[in-house]
Amino acid sequence: MLWTDILRDWQLWMRAANLSARTIEDRLAIVDLFARRQHTDPIAAELAGLLAFLAGLPSPGTRYTYYVALKAWFRFLVMMDVRPDDPMVKVPRPKAPRGMPRPVSPQSVHACLAIVNRRRTRAMFVLAVAAGLRVHEIAKVRGADVDDALLHVAGKGGRRRSIPVHPMLAAEAARMPRLGLWFPSYQDSSQPVTPGNVSKVLSGVMSRAGVAGTPHALRHFFATEALRSSGGNLRVVQHLLGHASVATTAVYTDVASDELRAAVMRLPLSRSIYLAHLPAAG
Repeated sequence: MLWTDILRDWQLWMRAANLSARTIEDRLAIVDLFARRQHTDPIAAELAGLLAFLAGLPSPGTRYTYYVALKAWFRFLVMMDVRPDDPMVKVPRPKAPRGMPRPVSPQSVHACLAIVNRRRTRAMFVLAVAAGLRVHEIAKVRGADVDDALLHVAGKGGRRRSIPVHPMLAAEAARMPRLGLWFPSYQDSSQPVTPGNVSKVLSGVMSRAGVAGTPHALRHFFATEALRSSGGNLRVVQHLLGHASVATTAVYTDVASDELRAAVMRLPLSRSIYLAHLPAAG
């Protein structure tokens, strides 16, 4: 069987696994690029070719992304008995680059809220900006999760947390079902919508409002504003976001440029004293 046929099978498998269209497109393109650059059948690729390909990539971020895609490809080949071994097990895992947070601005949040009129869509958006939920957490919210002014969330790794309900979220909760799923699937009302569906809905809102970024930027907004309002207490924000490590929380936050400037300007250094002690010219 031609490797292009296997690639189509992988594409179908990834769709069934509910990976995003962007992820699927990127992974297919990476395998195709690897085949063309190395002049090889990507099914029969060997360790030397993989190392040479990854070593020749221009940046750590690109190297990490391509490594993940190729690892997924060979894992699929082994799982489907297309080849007996996985050459990626001998490839060193590149260090993932630390990303910079890109939260949307309060003005962007208001712009999005101004155009959302569907109850279901608005509730998804408010859960993102007023509770900092991930898209897969939003998908699973039930009416029973909201009680006594708290939103109870089952997050990553089974970690549970309770988030105080913001007045904006309380207003949305009053309009949503008190029992059962807030966002049932249109195909099967006993099941929640997929995280991909939530992401698509939120992306659509941001696009229509002219706001750049991804739905995860809404969670960045929540993290950044919660950090500011808590006086920089990372432990508080760590709990709100459901992070296992406070180091992860620090990555999710941002400090505005005006705050950076204010911090520097507040240094106990007097400009007049500095000028008075300048050495004479010459």
